[in-house]
Amino acid sequence: MKNAICFENNKNIIFHTHPGESCSLLPGDVHLWLATVNHVPELSLSVDEQIKLSAMKLPFVARRFESTRKLLRYLLGVYLKCPDGRIEKTDQGKPFLPEFPEFHFNVTHSKKMIMVALSRGSVGVDLERLRKIDLVSVAKRFFSPQELLFLQEEGQEQNQQTFFKLWTAKEAALKADGGGIAFGMKNNVATMEEAHVRSIVLNKRSWEISSWRLEAGSEFFFGAIATPFVPAVIHWYDLRTFDKVNS
Repeated sequence: MKNAICFENNKNIIFHTHPGESCSLLPGDVHLWLATVNHVPELSLSVDEQIKLSAMKLPFVARRFESTRKLLRYLLGVYLKCPDGRIEKTDQGKPFLPEFPEFHFNVTHSKKMIMVALSRGSVGVDLERLRKIDLVSVAKRFFSPQELLFLQEEGQEQNQQTFFKLWTAKEAALKADGGGIAFGMKNNVATMEEAHVRSIVLNKRSWEISSWRLEAGSEFFFGAIATPFVPAVIHWYDLRTFDKVNS
């Protein structure tokens, strides 16, 4: 599994072969945890989470919500020794921990994949499965004129990959800033360098982008994190490869 992940513009990566009983999150570092709905620790949900779960009508959405919250509770125990920590959301929908304001995290999912990014500073993460979509119409709706010009210069196959690099970077920056697509997908502009997204400018603030491509069986995923700093080290934890995770 280690060779199935390829980071494009950050070389300081540590791939972990086991989760360990505790982890230290240092300033300047970012930790990325990848799981699926089938690979999460078995932990109990809070009463509020159980109520939300019971109200969900779509089985897969409910299962993904349950798996995501179990993963978050596991990580709260690993990093903060507080698996029962209270998870709330801002008015814009970004989750946070009121008891640990210095502990930042963000969640994304695509099909069965779930990813959590952790940092001592603001962080946003996005993960998207490579798939056929109407690139032109979607790009015209959500991309800036500069980004549209860049896409038009690419070949068809490269165009599709570049689209998902841009999309994940732009959405990660919006999530790090605290909003989502509705808060300016077209107004955050990417700085490109040799087909890689280096940074995103949003509301006169620059977000550094670290991108990767993930191969999972016959499927490919593109992902990105946005941080206000260039990560000193990115720690990669893949729960799919761990034989046992302590609950």
